[in-house]
Amino acid sequence: MEPASGEVIRLPGEFRRGSIVAEIELLPLDFEHLHRPAAHYVRQDRSDHTLQATALMNEACLLIIFNGEN
Repeated sequence: MEPASGEVIRLPGEFRRGSIVAEIELLPLDFEHLHRPAAHYVRQDRSDHTLQATALMNEACLLIIFNGEN
């Protein structure tokens, strides 16, 4: 499901101001939006790797969450 354009504009600003609700709402939007390019990237990588697009996205989400705490 595509997010409404207002959400894409509003949620990052609220997230930067510390809104926990915005963080909860934003991560699934980012995940869905970025999963397709991640899958493309993984398919283009060498054939013997074990990394999957979902695992790549999970790692990215964890980095976003924990880097936000610094």
